[in-house]
Amino acid sequence: MADLQPVRVTVAFPTIGRWSLLRQALQSILRNPRRDVRVVVVDNASGDETRTEISKLLKEDARLRYVRYEERVHPHANWNRCIEAAGGADYLAIFHDDDLYEPEILDRQIEFLDRHPSVGFVGTGYWIIDERGEVRGSSSARRVGGVIPGKAFIRDLMRRAGSFITCPSVMYRKIALEPIGFDAGVDPRGGDYLTWLKMAERWDVGYIPTPLMRYRRHARQGSASAGLGSGTVAVFRNLSRYASSVAENRPERRAEAEAWIRAVRRRCLARLLSYGLEDCGDSPAERVRFVGQVSEICPVGGGVVAKVGLLIGRPLKRWGLFRIAMNLLRREGGADRSAPERSAV
Repeated sequence: MADLQPVRVTVAFPTIGRWSLLRQALQSILRNPRRDVRVVVVDNASGDETRTEISKLLKEDARLRYVRYEERVHPHANWNRCIEAAGGADYLAIFHDDDLYEPEILDRQIEFLDRHPSVGFVGTGYWIIDERGEVRGSSSARRVGGVIPGKAFIRDLMRRAGSFITCPSVMYRKIALEPIGFDAGVDPRGGDYLTWLKMAERWDVGYIPTPLMRYRRHARQGSASAGLGSGTVAVFRNLSRYASSVAENRPERRAEAEAWIRAVRRRCLARLLSYGLEDCGDSPAERVRFVGQVSEICPVGGGVVAKVGLLIGRPLKRWGLFRIAMNLLRREGGADRSAPERSAV
C-alpha cells in the first residue's frame, strides 16, 4: 500500500448506530484514490455493530481512522469532536453517515477552496434518494455556482428561512470553522445555519451546483421521527435567535435584523401550514400540537389560523385535493424546503 501524503483534507463521519448505512457512505468516499485524505469515523456511543465491523475496513484502507466515545453527547458536540479529529488538515468535510457521495466531490471541493481563498465553506448540488437508494429528485433551488459574498448569503438564508446548500454536502476551510464551531445548546435541526451565518459574516461562501452527493430520506433520520412541523419550529427558533442577537448587539443593523425576523416568520408559517398540516394526523393530540406550533411562530392570531387550516385541511385530505391546494400555497407563500432539515448524529 502506498505511503500516505501529508493530510490536506479530513472527511469526518459522525455516527450513531447506523452501521449498514455508514458502511455504504464510507465506501463511496474511499473510492477516491487521493492519498492526502484522512477519513475519520467519530462514533457517538453507537450501540450497534459499528465498533466490531469497522475493524475490517480499517485493515483494508490506511486512510481510515476510527474514534469512539462512550459518552453520548448532543449532535453538535459530536461535530465539534470532528473538528478536533481534523488535526492539521487544511479542510474538513463533515459528511453524514446515511448519505452517498460521488468520489470526485473531494477533488471538486478542494480545487474550489484552493482557487478561492476568501471562501470559508463550499457546498454542492445533490440527488435525493429513498431508503433503497433510488433517485427521487434533485436540488433545484440554485443552478448557478461560484462565489457568493457572505453578506448576500446571509440575506438569502434569512429570506428563505433555509438554504439552497444542504448540510451533508459541505466542506469547510478549517481555519474559518474552528473559531466558531457548532452550538451544542440549540436544536440541531437548522442549528448548522447558525454556524454558517457566523462564518458568512467574515468569509464568502462557495457553491458547486453539480449533484455530487446523494441525500437519503428515510425513516431513521432524526427529523423523520419528530415530524415536519417540529423541524420547522426548530428552524424558526434558531434563525430568530440569530436575528435577535444581531438586532441587540449591532444597533446599526437593527432594522435589517427585524426585517429578517419578519421574513423568517412568514416563511416558516407558510411552510408549517403546508408541510406541517399535511403531516398532521386527525388525533386530538396531533391537532393540539399543530395549533401550538403555529401559535409559537405567529403569536398573534396563530391559533385561529391553525384551527381554520385544520378545518379546511381535513375535507381536502378526504377528497384527495390536499396536495393540489398545498402546492398552490407553496408556490405563492414560498413554503419551499430547498435544503432538507434533519438531525445530525
